[in-house]
Parts: sequence; C-alpha cells; structure tokens
Amino acid sequence: MEIVKSRPNISLAEFANTYVPFGILMIVALLAAELTPNLTLYRANYSFLLSTVLLIPSLCLYILPQKSSTKHHYWLLLWTFGWLAYLVYGFYQYLAIAKGIPGVFAASGSVIVASQVLVALWWALDIALAWLSNSQASWIRVQRLGAYIYISLSFLIASLMGADKFSFWLGIILAIAIVISLSIRVKNHE
Repeated sequence: MEIVKSRPNISLAEFANTYVPFGILMIVALLAAELTPNLTLYRANYSFLLSTVLLIPSLCLYILPQKSSTKHHYWLLLWTFGWLAYLVYGFYQYLAIAKGIPGVFAASGSVIVASQVLVALWWALDIALAWLSNSQASWIRVQRLGAYIYISLSFLIASLMGADKFSFWLGIILAIAIVISLSIRVKNHE
C-alpha cells in the first residue's frame, strides 16, 4: 500500500482519462435529478453514488501491489475526483436539503454528521498531502491507511444502508473490490 515517492507529473492523457468520465458522470448525476420529484435530494444521492463509483477504483489502485508512476497518477486523480463528488454531495446534503448546519443535525443526528464531516476533512487532508508533499514519512502512510479504512467503511455502511437498490449493490461491489484487492496483495506478498 505504498505510493511512489515523486510528486505527481500527470500527463494530459491521464488527466483526461479520469476528468472526462468524472465530468460527464457529474453532469449526468445532476441532470438525472431533474427527472425526480425531489431535485435537491436526488442531486445529493446521485453525487454520493458518483463519489462511491470513483472511490472503488481508487481504493483498488491503492491496495494493489506494484509501484508505478502511472498507477500513482490514476490513484491520485480518482481519489481527488471522488472527493470533489463528495463535496457536491455535502453541498446538497447540508445547504440545499437541510438549510444549514442546524437543520442537518436535526435531520441526521450528531454522530452521522460528525462522521460525514470527518470523512470530508480527512479526505481533504490526505489529498493535500498527496498533491503537495513528496515525503514518504511514516505518519503520512499511517494517516493515509487510516483515512482509507475510515472512508471505505463509512461508504460501505452508507451504501449498504441506502434506500435504493443501486446504492446497496454499489456497496456490495465496494466490499468485493476490497476483498479481491487485499487477496491479490496478500498473494503477491507471499
């Protein structure tokens, strides 16, 4: 679960291969909500689903063995775009649906809100460290592992407890991706 030491020198092709799908899927997520009875609720839900879709390959790239700069670049881009989709989810969840922070606490409860804020802030910290630091200090690796465990478990629980079947199946896919990636890593480590 190590990342290449060098600072990102991402090619245009790598950027386009991740940004274009992210951009198209974000547009689809926001426009698909127009066809639903509750625009802001579904914009939040679809943005969360997109964030989950981007988290899955990012998680796999992080777990799988073999260091390479290309793998690192795709991991970093997918990790970053997944976070951006999560921020869109947070915007609709906190500001549009609940009409501010007090409304969020009233609707979701303090534990869920604290967990969602922790996910957003820890994810942001890890992205900043990944983009701005070329250090392989042990505390960065430990916090990244902690962030991945916490964020993955948060997404897994939220997906499996989601109201719709697509969210549930996305949670199943996330769980399977984690198990497969970890088993490949263990097998290659032997």
